[in-house]
Amino acid sequence: MEIKEKSVINNAVLNGFIFNLANTLIAKFFGRSIKRDLEYRGSEIVYHYTSFESFQKIITTESLIATNVLYLNDTNEFKYGIDMFEFSLEEILKKKKTSKLIISIIEDIYNKIHESNISDNYVTCFSAEKDQLSQWQAYGDSGRGVAIGFKVTSLSRCFQYHAVGAWVEYDIYRMMNNITLISSEFFNSYSKLVKEFAFEDERHAISIASELYLSQLLPTFIGHYKNSNFKQEKEYRLALKEGKYIQPIELDFMVKNKSLLVPYTKFILKNRDIDDHFKDIPEDMRPAVKPTTVQTTLPIEEIVLGPCVEQAFTEPGLKMFLTKYGYEHIEIKKSCIPLRNFL
Repeated sequence: MEIKEKSVINNAVLNGFIFNLANTLIAKFFGRSIKRDLEYRGSEIVYHYTSFESFQKIITTESLIATNVLYLNDTNEFKYGIDMFEFSLEEILKKKKTSKLIISIIEDIYNKIHESNISDNYVTCFSAEKDQLSQWQAYGDSGRGVAIGFKVTSLSRCFQYHAVGAWVEYDIYRMMNNITLISSEFFNSYSKLVKEFAFEDERHAISIASELYLSQLLPTFIGHYKNSNFKQEKEYRLALKEGKYIQPIELDFMVKNKSLLVPYTKFILKNRDIDDHFKDIPEDMRPAVKPTTVQTTLPIEEIVLGPCVEQAFTEPGLKMFLTKYGYEHIEIKKSCIPLRNFL
């Protein structure tokens, strides 16, 4: 019987492997949770609390800032996520049928998982709560800003980058179960890859698995798990990560608290991104029409004015501004929170 020679593993195969696996797991865990939580909240709108200055930039640039996860409000968030993934590895090691290869891979991951305090994961945050005092105080310019209501089902597909949209999970038992299943699926799929393709040696197979797990799998999911102390936020996130297996993203930096350089990127409306690229292409070489699936405006449904905003003075100018940029359909509402403006 002729034995079929294995193909040598290469970057193209690894790219396809991790891309397809990540998308399958995203659909399996996050797709269902979006549907479940939308039914629970009874709304398809999520709110981005921000200042009027930032709101103006969002509309005029048709983009949203995505901040590196290390600089979000929960200072222990990244470490919390790492702890959850370490727990999942421990659970897999307890299983009697765990192979020697997987045990070696997990031991290698353990040695590397705390090596760096640098993340290449970037997120934009929203809330299911349209008028929450803690959100106004933390993100809405102490009640003098706005809450922008976005249609959640349109968010992840309207930008130029491939964004992963999902609700943040606060339930620790569901969290641990999900991450354990995600890790298990990774190791099961990778074991099949090792059987199908030829690696240099066992050490080579172990090091590639560690790299894929730490630089691709973990960052894809770590931004959607958070300590239960923040559950009142009912947070929804758009996440994006940098890395060699996906489209490169453009990074920039902002100064925060006078001493921090915070890395960030932008989710730019796909329509705006296409227009920017067309500027450098001769007119006779441009496509006759854009794809019909490309949204021409951000999927904004309503604007909620903060509790310290004087609606009578603010609303006329706001309506003129929105009309100029093609958002005349947006409904303007006022916060119901009786918060006095002392400034």
